[in-house]
Amino acid sequence: MTMAGIGDGVRNLQVNKKVLAISGAVLALFVLIVAVLSVLSGGGKPGERLVARVRVDGSEVLAIDLFEDGIITQNSQSVVQISKKRGDLYIDMNPMEVPVVLRIKKDYRVRVDKAGCKDQACVKQGYIGKLDQSLECADSKLKISIEKKIVI
Repeated sequence: MTMAGIGDGVRNLQVNKKVLAISGAVLALFVLIVAVLSVLSGGGKPGERLVARVRVDGSEVLAIDLFEDGIITQNSQSVVQISKKRGDLYIDMNPMEVPVVLRIKKDYRVRVDKAGCKDQACVKQGYIGKLDQSLECADSKLKISIEKKIVI
């Protein structure tokens, strides 16, 4: 083998190392992006969606698909009015004679926006939208929990 042949082999080896390093960095970045998106979406698996289940005194009165921005089921006369303002869904309720307004954001979060209770603790809890989060209003006996909805 000539000296020129050895020099070409060294240059090829250096180029291959650079390509390998760039490929590894791109792969690591891809894995990181997928992991972050999985965490931000509540860790759902394909075929699963998040649903906000609204219960009054233990009985489910409303289920909201957070990914479709829509009502799944409504099992009670507690819901008075449903409206949409600036892209957010508002649900006026009157559970246990305590007026409550739920707000569902386009980014898959829900909160008690207004309430007729004394301490306003449910309003102060803010938004929930991740799996297994919940909030409660003691005066209206209202509980909202984020659960999985299996899509078939």
